Amino acid sequence: MMKIKIEQEKENPFLGRKEIKIYIDHTGDKTPTKAALQAFLSKELKAQQDKIQIRKIFSIRGKGSSVALVNVWKDKVVGIEKPKEKPEKKEEKKPEAEKQKLEEGKKEAAEKEAKKEDKGKEPESEAKHKEAAKPKPEQPPAEPKKEEKAAKPDKEEAKE
Repeated sequence: MMKIKIEQEKENPFLGRKEIKIYIDHTGDKTPTKAALQAFLSKELKAQQDKIQIRKIFSIRGKGSSVALVNVWKDKVVGIEKPKEKPEKKEEKKPEAEKQKLEEGKKEAAEKEAKKEDKGKEPESEAKHKEAAKPKPEQPPAEPKKEEKAAKPDKEEAKE
């Protein structure tokens, strides 16, 4: 149950409105929406609902209470606040995604089982592929070094 207490009320004749600060006690309930507060205040203040503008609602942390800043217009029509609807599209997509994940998991499990059965049997193409992938031992190039050694003694002979 929501209870209100008017903390401050100020008449603003230049803008044609009343500026009100309200303390709201909503212990045990969530913070009221602008639409719910607008409907409640129209009954309490005996004003038309479409002329009540809820500027801000501040929740007081740790308590079941809030403070609201409200304008009640004399001539201006603000409109009636409508509660926001939650989109249900996201909820519908979740089961589809879960089904896809389950199907993918089943396929992966079937592939793993097939691999386990085929471990002893390697197809010829895979065996050749594995042999080609093995690193080959490096062979030192022997001939160019011999030529270099042969060239060095010639240079030494030329210097003498």
